Amino acid sequence: MVALDDLVSFVEHPVKEFLRQRVGLSLFTAEEQDTDALPVDLDGLARWNIGDRLLRDRLAGRPLDRCRQAEWRRGELPPGALGEQVLFQVLDDVEPIVSAAQPYLRGEAGDRDVDVTLPDGTRVVGTVGGLHAAVLLRVEFSRLAAKQRIRAWVRLLALTAATGEPWQAVTIGRGQKFGLSKATAGPLDPDRAVAELADLVALRRAGLREPLPLPTQAGNTYATVRRGGADPAGALDEALRKWTMGAGAERADTAHVRAWGPNAGAEVLSVPGPAGGEPTRFGTLALQVWSPLLTAEDVVRL
Repeated sequence: MVALDDLVSFVEHPVKEFLRQRVGLSLFTAEEQDTDALPVDLDGLARWNIGDRLLRDRLAGRPLDRCRQAEWRRGELPPGALGEQVLFQVLDDVEPIVSAAQPYLRGEAGDRDVDVTLPDGTRVVGTVGGLHAAVLLRVEFSRLAAKQRIRAWVRLLALTAATGEPWQAVTIGRGQKFGLSKATAGPLDPDRAVAELADLVALRRAGLREPLPLPTQAGNTYATVRRGGADPAGALDEALRKWTMGAGAERADTAHVRAWGPNAGAEVLSVPGPAGGEPTRFGTLALQVWSPLLTAEDVVRL
């Protein structure tokens, strides 16, 4: 039996979950958040915490003025006019997200238990929340990134496979540079959902035997570029940028450092793949995970 939450966590970050689920090594720190999606400010984490709380309160239907007062009472804002400015700026980000989510907020959010028996007899069991009518909705103050999209995809597969119903996953977050982004996937054919879920469970089984070279952002980039018509070499070059370059380079992730050492280079993603597939093992894995989602998904700027 596989817990749905464990499967979701694995697909989001295979190496981290290898270390946690197989080795028993927790990499959690008090500062851990969706840091790949936080605003790039000196006070980015504090702003994210304030924004996330305000977003949850506003989505729950609490009046704007009451939400503002609650933030002041928490004592986390700077005093006086500076605090007012911070609160105004954060609400300026929050309110458009709330507006974008309104068409999907049909009644109270519901939950569904899922229990899927795969063709090999493995059961995937868990609970999927955030259900509004036929929509699996997730609204984020974070920037919409690959992690949020693949998370919604795995839950959509499980929900569709378990119920046979035409569910749709909608994930709304801030844009990468400005504005908002919305990712929509589904409805899916239930038989397809079972098959895709089985592939991910098999991938997890392999990924608990060894760390898989499948960083999330790089994998998404590789599959996206390949689908755009680029050859494997061109797609790998783009993926390596996510792996090695900039402040958010994935090789600097704590789990990846534990697996491959500090400043791991192109060699991690360049191991040859199996015959008949992509030239690299990374490329084969990236297409396995991301191609089904990219085929079913529509990402738009709002």
